[in-house]
Amino acid sequence: MLVYATNCHMDTSLYNKRDFFNFSITNIPFLSSNIPSSPAYGVFISQFIRYARAITKYTYFVLKARRLSDKLLSQGYVCDRLTSSQRKFDGRYRGLVIHYDVPLSRMNVEARLETPSIAKYGEDFTVSLTGINRTDEEQLIHGTVSCKPENYAAEELGRIKFKDIDGIIPPKAEDGKVSLEVVVTVDDYMGRLHDGCYISVVGVIFNNTTLQASLIERTIRLIKPDLKVEIVEDSIEVNKDFYVIVSFTNPLNVPLTDCEIDIDAKGISIQDAKAMKPGKVGPRQEFSHQIKLKARNPGFRRLGAVFNAAEMYDIAGNTWLYVTRSN
Repeated sequence: MLVYATNCHMDTSLYNKRDFFNFSITNIPFLSSNIPSSPAYGVFISQFIRYARAITKYTYFVLKARRLSDKLLSQGYVCDRLTSSQRKFDGRYRGLVIHYDVPLSRMNVEARLETPSIAKYGEDFTVSLTGINRTDEEQLIHGTVSCKPENYAAEELGRIKFKDIDGIIPPKAEDGKVSLEVVVTVDDYMGRLHDGCYISVVGVIFNNTTLQASLIERTIRLIKPDLKVEIVEDSIEVNKDFYVIVSFTNPLNVPLTDCEIDIDAKGISIQDAKAMKPGKVGPRQEFSHQIKLKARNPGFRRLGAVFNAAEMYDIAGNTWLYVTRSN
């Protein structure tokens, strides 16, 4: 489609007759199927390439890109992944948008994400996203912070916290910046973490004026208490009972229920099965429990113990012991 400007300059743009229909059109109503989602997000990049090659005016390019983004979001696409795809386009196909002659000063909104690298399980922690205006003009931005569990199987476990903000960042001369602070509480993540208690935090600053997006990702590990494992006897003999004490302090403000203890040691058997289910542990309470065991074979042994509860699991510890032959 040809567009004539007031200065008799001719621009090219994309024409889609469906944009001028006075009724809605349903096509691919929702992103849900048994095929991988990656090709669908690849279409987002390919459309950007098509726009950049066919549209000569930057404002038309931004308009088409915004309409496409809004449409895909309404069809179930995820904002974080669309932003990541847009960053790939910026990095791989920068040459396609050079002809727009948009100064980098207009596209420079810096994002900073501040998170702790580790935090204690049972305590709240704070995440802060800051957008800094490096330009001489006001910038209209949309910022988001998303926190979700991270697991080795790459399963979609859902967000544990999400917050967004819309705002105008003043020019750099006025120390222009805007911040979004998110407090992740124990109630947000308790019972929803897997594979070592890792939380993925993604911060996005989207410039609504230039369509620039800055995405930063951090990983926070929540540290659970160690399970202390102590042998009561000074010496251990084959086929004779001995005792081990496991202990830790509950870091939560709620009691631990459905508690179980697992013992893992080659050649060592449990003599009291009931002792493996100690009952409840009170809030912030120190837990100490004694278990009777018996060694069947002599030699060095590594004895591992794991405490699990409905509210928190995989509290682990270990110790080494030496079993001697009976006299």
